[in-house]
Amino acid sequence: DAYRYSKLVAEQEAWKLAEAQQLKVATVLPSFIVGPPRTPRVDGESLRNMKQALEGQMPHRGDTNMVDVRDCAAAHIAAAEMPSAVGKRFL
Repeated sequence: DAYRYSKLVAEQEAWKLAEAQQLKVATVLPSFIVGPPRTPRVDGESLRNMKQALEGQMPHRGDTNMVDVRDCAAAHIAAAEMPSAVGKRFL
């Protein structure tokens, strides 16, 4: 689908830019990020999918793994702080 394709293209461009500018890069590629909402909005697709999962229903993208936003943030910080992460992709 177009959304997933856009993520692929964005990562490819990040690697190209890193090479051209001699930047140290690691990519963190979470699938579907879930967690506490930051706004009172309750009509979004993410919240609908979380609600379905919590109620034992299969979200429309049941093939997509979910990751908690706090774990995702920790992974980004770790990738930025660890020299051994440079040049790697974290899925």
